[in-house]
Amino acid sequence: MALWRGPYQNGVSPETGLVSSWSREGQNLIWRRDFTGRSTPIVFDGRVCANGRAGEGILRQEVVACWDAETGDQLWERRFTVYHTAVPWSRVGWANLAADTETGNVYALNVDGELVALDKQGKTAWSWRLGQDFGRASGYGGRTTTPLVDEDRIILHVIGSGWGPTRGPAVDRTYAFDKRTGDVLWVSPGLPPDDMNTQSSPMVTLLEGRRVVLLGYSGGTVQALDVRTGAPCGASGSRSGCSTAPWWSRATGSSPATARRTSTRPRWAAWWPSTAPAAATSRRPKSSGASTS
Repeated sequence: MALWRGPYQNGVSPETGLVSSWSREGQNLIWRRDFTGRSTPIVFDGRVCANGRAGEGILRQEVVACWDAETGDQLWERRFTVYHTAVPWSRVGWANLAADTETGNVYALNVDGELVALDKQGKTAWSWRLGQDFGRASGYGGRTTTPLVDEDRIILHVIGSGWGPTRGPAVDRTYAFDKRTGDVLWVSPGLPPDDMNTQSSPMVTLLEGRRVVLLGYSGGTVQALDVRTGAPCGASGSRSGCSTAPWWSRATGSSPATARRTSTRPRWAAWWPSTAPAAATSRRPKSSGASTS
């Protein structure tokens, strides 16, 4: 469902007999709908959903839309106002959506910093204003990260400062939310960012028998966090800068790899985790909580 490098995040698809050619004249075309955006559509539960943009002038907005996968009939559309004028129009609708087959929800992080869960009818199940509630400091240029659904959690990576357990200067953090209610389940310990831009979407896998989420932090490291508690359980990297998504490298077997940038050129690195468990923040931030409807 729009996961980085496929359903298993390893660059391999188990599907066979897939169509490999299309044409404007209609070759292998089932249906077509005009929609402007740069994200990857997600297909699940008989639906196709996508994040994009629409409108002209002061009516420009970010759009999440959903269609019937068989017929292409639009099921619903939600529009969100873009308050941050520094976001280039071409970046509106940047991040992919995430979907959960158990609840039927679609999860979106829009460029305005709202994390929103939309139900099967497109109505808001819950939402967080990350700027107001968590002091979000990343993504103001429109480069946002894609949420990830894992078990009962929504996992998201942002740079932010705030109050309560997240008070202090802006740091790289990973958050886990309850996918049904939006309640905060855990917040990872913060790390100083190299800059205020991070585009690393999370990847979940098993390492040394432990279920972990992997992320590239802007300070130059790949972090492994216990997916159920947020406790750090390994890290690798340097201050050379790293804010891209990890993936499983077929060239190195089962080790996650990522792209890092040095002062002169990009550099590829494989990574094996160490074990250094530590407690993570499990209290919810001091705020009014996720809003629901």
